[in-house]
Amino acid sequence: FLHGATVAHGLQGILAKFGRAADVSRVYIFENEIDPHDGLLTSLRHEWVAQGISAQLEDPVLHRLSYAEMGFQRWAHLLKRGMAVFGRVLEFPESEQAFLLRQSIQALVVAPIFVDDLWWGFIGFDDCTEARRWSSMEIDALYTAGNIIGAALRRKRNEERISTLSREMLKAQDYE
Repeated sequence: FLHGATVAHGLQGILAKFGRAADVSRVYIFENEIDPHDGLLTSLRHEWVAQGISAQLEDPVLHRLSYAEMGFQRWAHLLKRGMAVFGRVLEFPESEQAFLLRQSIQALVVAPIFVDDLWWGFIGFDDCTEARRWSSMEIDALYTAGNIIGAALRRKRNEERISTLSREMLKAQDYE
């Protein structure tokens, strides 16, 4: 995965492997962005779903979501500090339940993804068939997945910087 041709192509395969290994309904990655007017936003970028589970990737509601407007400040607070959010949806604060239940989620676990020490986004597992309790091994596995994805994104970003620098240096030599 870390040495694959493209991070996006590699992500789809790795999400499927994670999903099958954890026996979950859905595995996904959300990416954060800062908007000067709307503040901290997040968007669904990648997703794998088990057979019979509805995909959410094309849902416009899951793009440019404001943590504050959707009542998920608790998530932002925990994730940017490197902590996971997990549990049975019906045990979550009411401000979060309606949004999650609309996607048929009964239990979830999400862990942060960091790139260059910045909170880039998060990876998550959904269980849409059972309000399960997550084991410490499952939570640790998701942290590990987040770290691997963060490393791959950092590598991709560094390769892009090197490529840009190389092109600029070649251009400068052409003008000499």
